[in-house]
Amino acid sequence: MKRRSFLALARKGLAWFVAGLFVYPALRFALWREKKIRLVRFAHQELSARTIRDEVCLTPTPRGPMALSLRCPHLCCVLAYDPSADIFVCPCHRSRFNGQGELLAGPATTDLARLPVKELDNGDVEVEVPV
Repeated sequence: MKRRSFLALARKGLAWFVAGLFVYPALRFALWREKKIRLVRFAHQELSARTIRDEVCLTPTPRGPMALSLRCPHLCCVLAYDPSADIFVCPCHRSRFNGQGELLAGPATTDLARLPVKELDNGDVEVEVPV
């Protein structure tokens, strides 16, 4: 490779690099969306047993309450709970999950999403649900 062609190639590479320094932040700013969440509140009286409300399943565990999203990770259908078998079933494509949200069968490939739980001063619990 001759010096002249090397310098031309280096100049082009530097130009693309500098352009990327400006284009990437501009695209990131233009395409950025704020994460939207909604809060689902459970009273402290509801923490003794499994409670299902507003697409959230709150289950008491020895380490504190655990919240699961009741949206199927496959196509976001709302799951139905079968208390006799302690499983969640997707009505759209029959994916099945156990009571802890672990995948048992179906076209879904991941477990149910665990949601952040915040215990309040009065004993109630708030769960952050992505919208």
